[in-house]
Amino acid sequence: MALCKHCHKPIVGKRLYHELCKTEARRQWAKRRNGTKKPRWNGWTAYGLPQPEEELVFHPTRKWRLDWGWPAWKLGVEQDGGLFIRGRHSRGAGRLGDYEKARAAIVLGWRVGRFSPQEIRAGSAAMWV
Repeated sequence: MALCKHCHKPIVGKRLYHELCKTEARRQWAKRRNGTKKPRWNGWTAYGLPQPEEELVFHPTRKWRLDWGWPAWKLGVEQDGGLFIRGRHSRGAGRLGDYEKARAAIVLGWRVGRFSPQEIRAGSAAMWV
């Protein structure tokens, strides 16, 4: 028996959602697409680190952001998602933009670690930080 991907209650057949859950799932998806962010991993304190700032703007004139950053230490973490599906971080133009951003961070005195989502969730990124 399958479980609804939204409410996790049993459903009959090959559907992924109950009909009411399908509309709610679409509504939530639309919110994310319209700028409301989905929750991010927030386990840095479990590894003895202070809570970082999320989406930290580090450049004085550009709107570049680090996924997580500790301004007092000028230390940042970048999550490179979509590595296996030809996402932004693995295509040519995206890579060139990442290189430019990384060079600017170095010039401004920031140390930035780049990690995959799997490394961040597993905690190995926190061990490097």
